[in-house]
Amino acid sequence: RVKQGMGHLDRCETLDSDDELGAGAAKISYWMDEGELGMARSVIESQKRASTYSAYSLALIEYLACFVLEEEDASEQLVEDAVKAAYSMNPHVLGMLAAGEVFEATVDPEAADDLEQMGASSIEEAVHYCVNEISCWNDADGSLEWIADWWVGKSKQLDSWGPVSYTHLRAHETPEHLVCRLLLETKKLT
Repeated sequence: RVKQGMGHLDRCETLDSDDELGAGAAKISYWMDEGELGMARSVIESQKRASTYSAYSLALIEYLACFVLEEEDASEQLVEDAVKAAYSMNPHVLGMLAAGEVFEATVDPEAADDLEQMGASSIEEAVHYCVNEISCWNDADGSLEWIADWWVGKSKQLDSWGPVSYTHLRAHETPEHLVCRLLLETKKLT
């Protein structure tokens, strides 16, 4: 059945070159769940273009190779390089992973399926990734703590966030935020 399922995912990848259906992510997730990190790495390396999913999966693979499996050719530098590459794809994921237990306690996993417009580097994409994959990070001894330490110590050196426009902030405004903002603006006028 696995061979048949992988065949279907391969066919999806052939028909969907931009991987809008997430066949590549499904294959990576399968091999990661099976503990077949080499197979997951092969899928990542065979992809035509990197995605947030593949970048963070590779970061987890490098972490496991270095700190859990203590593989000979693994190093903390490779882990850091993979995390930097993943961070450049979507810095929101790193913040959510660093928050770990707080993320899990506050985000409803079922709500992630209802998210729309999961564009590259979006908060929605980060929530979706973390809802589906934070359990893998939890299973990797010390990985979330390492991510939190790295995020606090090193992410400030990176320039991925850049300035955020007022328009961008308004795009993420919830109805509750809108009410508060309007009340504050009304109060300023009186």
